[in-house]
Amino acid sequence: MPSVSSCNFKCPSRAAPERGPEPRNTARLKSSDAVLPPGLVCAIGAAPLDSVPEGVHVDWIVVVCNPHNANAIAGCRMCAEGVRADAVFGTSLCVELFATPWQKRNCMVASGDFGGRMHNRIKQDQVFVIIPIEHAHFLPPMLNNIRVDVKKSRRMTKPAHSPFWKKDGKGAAPDEGLSAEVDEVSPSSGELFTMEWDEESRAMMAKVPEGILEMVVGNAEEYARKKKYAVVTRKSMQEQMAEMGMDLDEMMASV
Repeated sequence: MPSVSSCNFKCPSRAAPERGPEPRNTARLKSSDAVLPPGLVCAIGAAPLDSVPEGVHVDWIVVVCNPHNANAIAGCRMCAEGVRADAVFGTSLCVELFATPWQKRNCMVASGDFGGRMHNRIKQDQVFVIIPIEHAHFLPPMLNNIRVDVKKSRRMTKPAHSPFWKKDGKGAAPDEGLSAEVDEVSPSSGELFTMEWDEESRAMMAKVPEGILEMVVGNAEEYARKKKYAVVTRKSMQEQMAEMGMDLDEMMASV
């Protein structure tokens, strides 16, 4: 896990116009910041998890990652308890790393301000995810079992009167099973594939849930055309995923 440097709580690192904001606007801005009670903190330290000395209590874990991974990591509590993560952007990183988690006691995603990102050498495509230690136990089952279940997702989102539940022209309640549409094989290759695919990449598409298959195929072909590839291959799809900060093998393992 990347380390996150500690910084002073009163870190004046906001980007501001050359003349500075009006005093009343500064007061309005600061009034919305979370503040730790006076005398609560003697010292603040941060280090990679495997470097934390034995016996030192950890209050929260900070993960530096791309938005794709942040979405899954920050959602660990939501999946277990139905509590959504909080998100803040462009505000003081010192406040969001040290004060806001103590006040909210919830998972958070934060971009940090300009100075805070520079101080911690954060790349343009990275954000901070803060996980209070009392919610850290939600992470392993979330990351080990994350997968796309299109059928269950549809069951949860489609109302009982939706045509989705109709089978053979007869209405069916959501708990009586999915429609034939869900269990059918994906659309015919003549309709779905508009350019050449090699055998390996086509075989991979057979594992993709029908509900997102058209999107996956379309994105892969659009990327191949952009790169002037004559054939969609596993290699071209790996390149596509890498540019988005994602891993093709991990994505395929989750479906």
